[in-house]
Amino acid sequence: MKAVVLAGGKSSRMGENKALLQLQGETFISKIGKTLSTICPKVYISGQDTAYNALPYPQIPDIYTEKGPLGGIYSALAFLRDDILVCSCDMPFIAPKVLQYLLSQVTPQHITVLSYQQKIFPVVGYYPYALLTDLETYINQDMLKMQVIIKELNAKVIAYPNEDTLAFTNINTPQQWALINNTK
Repeated sequence: MKAVVLAGGKSSRMGENKALLQLQGETFISKIGKTLSTICPKVYISGQDTAYNALPYPQIPDIYTEKGPLGGIYSALAFLRDDILVCSCDMPFIAPKVLQYLLSQVTPQHITVLSYQQKIFPVVGYYPYALLTDLETYINQDMLKMQVIIKELNAKVIAYPNEDTLAFTNINTPQQWALINNTK
């Protein structure tokens, strides 16, 4: 299994690349990459940006562009030809214990994602290589909503049992970014 930071989006709500936002002197993508590297020996970035060249993580280009997280997950699976652990680049507080809990609940051949406070997080999950063809079918049908896909593919949704609101904070807007900067 390999780990992948999903960082290929447009960051349209933020107005700038979320992966490159700084928190405590470190970019989101670097923080998440380091966290993932405590779980998996090999970490990759799904997405390409010349700003990522300075990072120690190889970049994976999108096979199908403009297909959101599904396109990034599909591209990573196709490129790596292995099961993957994914985390979105906009979740800089994700903790190793959260990812370890997720992996302790994995059933091989099934997508496994976390939920927290009744919200499902399909971009923090385990995606098996065995589902590559199924995911490509969704892309070809332009069915890109991750919530629908995980339901249709009978993904295992695991409720994270501990109180860890910060770990599940994702930063998508300048307002959310300002709030985090004021509290840290």
